[in-house]
Amino acid sequence: MSKTIVLIYKLQTLYEILSEINDLLNFELQSALDELELSNIISDKKNFVVISETKISEVQGDNNIILSKFPIKVFNLIEKINIILLKKNFITQSKININDYQLDVNSRALKIGKKKLKLTQKETEIIFFIKNSNKEVSISSLKKNVWGHSSELETHTVETHVYRLRKKIKDFFNDSKFIKSTDNGYKI
Repeated sequence: MSKTIVLIYKLQTLYEILSEINDLLNFELQSALDELELSNIISDKKNFVVISETKISEVQGDNNIILSKFPIKVFNLIEKINIILLKKNFITQSKININDYQLDVNSRALKIGKKKLKLTQKETEIIFFIKNSNKEVSISSLKKNVWGHSSELETHTVETHVYRLRKKIKDFFNDSKFIKSTDNGYKI
């Protein structure tokens, strides 16, 4: 994954200061002095934050703009930038596309279009584990990796949870094939 770009807009002195400590930063630093330069830089970029003293009308989407009354301590500015970058990474990493669905691990929800099904922590873990497996997931593998039980332990916890999860998805989304049952276990 490429680094987030922090774009300094019309603040050349700030850009020069941050350039001096560029090796300490965990983002790529760029500068824009006018609207044309700004739009050229951001037109093909998706992962950026803009720092500016003025409102910018051209920036679209959910990219963050830090508007600040200068002077500001450099440490505080870098802290603000890093907080925004952490939030963006947290949101980006929490949403997993599964076929036509999106699994939001943080809010524990399965979505398709505008329909959103709330899940329990264990249901989220089951879907996440099965999705991330390259092959069919056995009951013993789910017992061990999701519940932390040894595979020798005799219990129907996994089968019961998966059955209820499949029923919940079927009832809400009318999809009986989201989690498929096979001879060797489960797959998505």
